[in-house]
Formats: sequence, C-alpha cells, structure tokens
Amino acid sequence: MTATVLLNTLRLGMIDESEVVEGKSMEKIPVLLISVPLMIAAIMCTLFAERIDTAVKGDKQVKKVIVIFSVGVLLICTFAIAVSILA
Repeated sequence: MTATVLLNTLRLGMIDESEVVEGKSMEKIPVLLISVPLMIAAIMCTLFAERIDTAVKGDKQVKKVIVIFSVGVLLICTFAIAVSILA
C-alpha cells in the first residue's frame, strides 16, 4: 500500500523524485497515514463522548476517560507528525 501511495504522490507532483531517492518522504507518509485517521477518530469520540456516556450509563466517568484518551491521542499524533517533518 505504501508503494501505491508513493507512486500516486509522485504522479501528482506532491513530492520530488530526489526526496524519494534520498528516503526523506518515506518516513513522512506512514506517519501521516496512521496519525491523521487516529486524530479524526479521537475528535469524533470527543464530540460524541456525552452520547456514549449516556448509552453505557457511565455517570460522566466514561466521558472523562474518552476525553482524556482523545486528548492523549491528539498530542501523541501531533508530536509524531512534527517529529517526522523536522527529521
């Protein structure tokens, strides 16, 4: 799958062939492919935390856990993206 994504990004001109040869973009693509969906899922869970808590009758405890977990995922993914860009 990574090779297909890399080929498509080359065709669209999003990256230069020199970056592929030097290996710079190979580190960034998997990080983005993993981090962005996780960040979207964390945001969606946070948005629906109240409804999830109500559904499981958690008395606001489940909501707190979901929000804390989601904030942690967002921080870790943001850090991973920043490190991959700066590396």
